[in-house]
Amino acid sequence: MPESEALQNRNLQKKGDDRKEMSLQVATGKRMGRALRKMVGYNLDDVLNVEDRNADSSLLMNSARQDIFEYVFSHPMTHLRLMARGLEAKPQTINWHLPLLVKGGFLEGRRMRNKHCYLVPTLIPARGMKAFFSLNCPGQRSFYSSIRKDPGISQRALCSKHGVYQQLGANWLNELSNSKLVVKTLDGRTNSYSISPLLKELVEEVEDRMPELANSLMEKLVTDGVAPKRVSRRGLNLRIQISNGPNQRVLSLNLRSPLLRNIV
Repeated sequence: MPESEALQNRNLQKKGDDRKEMSLQVATGKRMGRALRKMVGYNLDDVLNVEDRNADSSLLMNSARQDIFEYVFSHPMTHLRLMARGLEAKPQTINWHLPLLVKGGFLEGRRMRNKHCYLVPTLIPARGMKAFFSLNCPGQRSFYSSIRKDPGISQRALCSKHGVYQQLGANWLNELSNSKLVVKTLDGRTNSYSISPLLKELVEEVEDRMPELANSLMEKLVTDGVAPKRVSRRGLNLRIQISNGPNQRVLSLNLRSPLLRNIV
């Protein structure tokens, strides 16, 4: 092939690539680096046919969002780091789905101790938010469980039992006291701890709210574009079957397990 003809072909190919890259940027709104393009290749038709992450007509027909919703229901006032740990998922993935669930009305966000926490709307009363925030900390929950089993236990005994330093144990006990979950009593020169009736009252109040909450959730699901069918409701447990036609899922919502297991 003559040199002039080869040069002309290269110029034509370059112009075609430039037009293709401009179309790619228009389609995606993003620039793709040359090294990445060379490594993975690209095709404009593939870019245009990529599934939109908002494609699901229903928020909870997405398995990741269903997992997040069920976890937050079971752990009111939880935050991103605990969700990522409990669901064994990347924080970035969870953080992408959370605003969609908030916008859809399935979750709401609250600030607590400089953390952005989430809960199901109307599930727990405002006076219980600090308490559930404290119980989401595994260490504080284990301390609360020990105090419930052994009323009047001292800080030193709690720290020894759980194998933690005195300062850390003192911080956990202060959080539980500030949340009004435990009562501190001075016994001579030693502080002893016992549980307050707050958590039991909160659980009873939540149980009374469950019928109203179930009806509200059913209405949200209808608005979200699915056909909900209540499977069962017992105490703090609620199961709802949802369907958008060919696909079916079951929402399994349980506040007692695992957050409140063995501590109420």
